Amino acid sequence: MMNILLEELPHQEQALAAILASFTGIDHAQADHNHYANPLIKGRYDDKANIDVKMETGTGKTYVYTRLMYELHQNYGLFKFVLVVPTPAIKEGARNFIISDYARQHFSQFYENTRMELCTINAGDFKVKSGRKNFPAQLLSFTDASRRDSHTIQVLLINAQMLNSASMTRDDYDQTLLGGLTSPVKGLQMTRPVVIIDEPHRFARDNKFYRAIQAIQPQMIVRFGATFPDIVEGKGKNKCVRKDYYRRQPQFDLNAVDRFHDGLVKGIDIYYPNLPEEQANNRYIVDSVTAKKLILRRGGKIAEVGVGENLADVDAGFEGSIEYAGSKMLSNDLELEAGMALVPGTFGASYQELIIQDAIDKHFDTEQANFLRSNEPENNAPRIKTLSLFFIDSIKSYRDDEGWLKLKFECLLKKKLMQLIDDYQRKTLPREVEYRSFLQATRARLRSASPPVPAGAVGEPRGAGAAAGAALGGGVGYY
Repeated sequence: MMNILLEELPHQEQALAAILASFTGIDHAQADHNHYANPLIKGRYDDKANIDVKMETGTGKTYVYTRLMYELHQNYGLFKFVLVVPTPAIKEGARNFIISDYARQHFSQFYENTRMELCTINAGDFKVKSGRKNFPAQLLSFTDASRRDSHTIQVLLINAQMLNSASMTRDDYDQTLLGGLTSPVKGLQMTRPVVIIDEPHRFARDNKFYRAIQAIQPQMIVRFGATFPDIVEGKGKNKCVRKDYYRRQPQFDLNAVDRFHDGLVKGIDIYYPNLPEEQANNRYIVDSVTAKKLILRRGGKIAEVGVGENLADVDAGFEGSIEYAGSKMLSNDLELEAGMALVPGTFGASYQELIIQDAIDKHFDTEQANFLRSNEPENNAPRIKTLSLFFIDSIKSYRDDEGWLKLKFECLLKKKLMQLIDDYQRKTLPREVEYRSFLQATRARLRSASPPVPAGAVGEPRGAGAAAGAALGGGVGYY
């Protein structure tokens, strides 16, 4: 089994140092006997205590905010954190990192005898049993934990839609939190949490999800993201738009240029299969979009799409059960804005099949180059494992046993494997023979229940109902 080893990178150390330098400190001036809550923070409940961390995608935001929780606990005794993410898919990714053995092993080097207790809340956790409305066990565990347990950090992981749901705000449960509270939101208020926001551009101050965060009354908010929401100041000729940073600028800024110069990314090569001219010219312009309504325009034709309605009702070219999810987003996690062009043909199964086929071909081209490269000890070149990642339109298309994407992907993958195995039957060099065995083992694993070769890492909350929402995207990795 391959072990993953985490390594702390210089830019992550710099981010952590900048955050801690910006922290306002603990307020020791007031007596505090609430052992179920965080210690009081100086400047609490005000923007001057909040912190913005600007880090480009792929530079380790999850690592930094996880490490930050350990640091704030060790140095200041803060032990209750609410981690808010925009979608269930991102929640799943954060959860997998925090609970992973390799992450726990890594952080134990720096924070001996400290453990992180991760609590997650999903829509299906709020259940009625024998007529009684009960709290999820995870919520009870988080709110009722005491700082007397000085070796445990409590983290509540929740996606925006769940935090804003009626399940969190209702006040008629048959259980109590902290000895007398019957509302989840009020229970969280009493813990005086530190809130960490992932992808802050999804949480503009005037939207309902940010208001849901404010409702739990965090003492301090730390935002991590590559982009931040805009704020409009002034009117008329004096009107200007700026980035909405808590203190007018981020406390740490790792921008795209810095990321490139530091060698954190080498470059990106983008390839799109060509559409037939007729399909390429068939495009709809987003005329306007609000939280509840999407207006599409094509020539003189106007189409209105409400929340939960399928775009295929506008044009059959929108395949794949693409719906308007509300809040200016499609169900495949595509963010919309006025003036954006949508081309139905790119949503079609045939176009997506072409992308998958090309991606598989390019994957194996790269895999062969990596596998057959010289990696003798004197060359100091390690063997490289090739990984391809697909962002898919919906979870159902891959997770369901009869999901069209899963069936098509496996069909194309098996066909490619058979072709390569046949090609390498005539190869005689030791490394080529070894690669043929590798391909045969890959093919055998395709027919095995565990471990799967195409591994789906998709996020979807347990349970059902409006509060669960839709997982707005996912990744499928081929290893």
